[in-house]
Amino acid sequence: MKKHHRILSLILIAILLLSLTACGAKDTPASTPTPAATPGQSAQPAPPEGGDQPEAPASTRDTLNIAVTGDSGSINPKNPIWGDFGAIANMYAEKLWDVDNEGIKWILATGVDYISDVLWTIHLRENVYFSNGNPFTAEDVFFSWKEVDSGLFPWCPAANFPESKIIDDYTIELHLNNWDIGVMNSLSLYPMFDHSTYDALEYEFNPIGTGPYLLQTYVINSHVYLEANPNYWGNPPAIKNLKFYVNSEPAQRVTALQTGVVDVAAVPNSEVSFIESLPEYKTFLRNSSFATAVFFNLTSNSEMSNIDARYAVAYSVDREAIKTLVFDGLASIPTWACSNDVSDFDPRLEYPNELYRTGYDPELAKQYAEKAGLVDGQELRIVTDGTTENATIAEILQYNLGQIGIKAVINNYDAASFLSVIGDPTMSDIYIYVLGSPARTAATGLHGAINLSPVFLEGGWAGYDFFVDKVQEKISNIFDDNERMNLVLELNKYVSDDLLFYSFVTPQSAMVCNASLGGVEFIPSPGANTYYNEWYWIS
Repeated sequence: MKKHHRILSLILIAILLLSLTACGAKDTPASTPTPAATPGQSAQPAPPEGGDQPEAPASTRDTLNIAVTGDSGSINPKNPIWGDFGAIANMYAEKLWDVDNEGIKWILATGVDYISDVLWTIHLRENVYFSNGNPFTAEDVFFSWKEVDSGLFPWCPAANFPESKIIDDYTIELHLNNWDIGVMNSLSLYPMFDHSTYDALEYEFNPIGTGPYLLQTYVINSHVYLEANPNYWGNPPAIKNLKFYVNSEPAQRVTALQTGVVDVAAVPNSEVSFIESLPEYKTFLRNSSFATAVFFNLTSNSEMSNIDARYAVAYSVDREAIKTLVFDGLASIPTWACSNDVSDFDPRLEYPNELYRTGYDPELAKQYAEKAGLVDGQELRIVTDGTTENATIAEILQYNLGQIGIKAVINNYDAASFLSVIGDPTMSDIYIYVLGSPARTAATGLHGAINLSPVFLEGGWAGYDFFVDKVQEKISNIFDDNERMNLVLELNKYVSDDLLFYSFVTPQSAMVCNASLGGVEFIPSPGANTYYNEWYWIS
């Protein structure tokens, strides 16, 4: 059971991270996604056909060039697709719905009737066809749910797919095992496949989907070229060609923007002020309910199994330096285990112990280090996913540790290898990553952070039994806000005192676009999720 939950959540969270975080243009407050409806109500349906949607202005250019920060090694959205690379899949593999800044964005579904907490009716869009000409029906939905969940992990554990039923080609009766505060978000993640032709290997070269674009070329770690689907069910894209170029170097992305090689790119926070001084660009700052944190290996394979060692590391970290040097001040410092930007933040969550109140204290860190024996020549292994921000944070941590006499070595991996590395308790003592929740709640943030790390659940954490017995199956299923928060407060105290992880900062991140682009919106996602088919060239 422990192994099952470990793998389930590790991959689930990786994929969920592609979906939801509040976004907005600079100086425009980011809005919080609102649910489509509460149980017992019906969501408002989308227009029945794409032609009823607002028309975008005609494009004066036919190509959009986008720099993406990394390649996950796969374009099949059944697999984890990382960061801004994940927005590519939206263009050929559509979902039933998504969540944008206004709430539910209906795509292949037109609405959901909430009959009860555990019984929904999903209405599908008619007259939709896959790129091979096959019609999209309820059979494809059930196949896609089964295909995605065919591995060791379900993406939406609350959904009871075997008990659910096809009413007709465009109506589904969905049964849930239990009410789950994040189930709408989880169900929004499933890509839809053609049940009669889907082949996982073939999909990497010829993805069959219902989306507004078709794949032309995919070269791993190089580029992805897409071309408008002439038979798309909705409004045809205003921009015919999308060209994505993999570029992991922030400075190179800035240069590519300035020279016109790309029209869209993520830029480091240190360049935001400079970019904003250039009238030909528009900057979008994305606020996040995800925190960048250090996670500890609590197994017997690591020095971090000693709680004094974990406190030594935490007290040694200068979080203000991370905020300033890595994010150019465009970040906030959490006062509890996760981000303060969760939608249901409660002041009672703040300062669960003295660590979060005191923060950086090299002298106290050194006392803990000596008590744990960390100054006797042991070498700590710090692991990152290779992104510039996390690699720089690791360097700051390495320096801080060196100041109190602790040696540390940094190993930066590519995004595709990172999950395997942190899943092996023999390969690291510390890793730098993000923690948070697509549902943007305190409950699911803590729950996800615990399940995210495979080294919490197999020895080393005294609170594991408490987590399984009182939290694992309950924390997201409690409909009453006060009751759920009381459990969150108790769990927050557990994970903070035992120090499973330590949040550094909640960063903002910046996307820069050519100012001649219209229709630009980055919907809630730390990976710059967007729908490029709704973009257009103004001039």
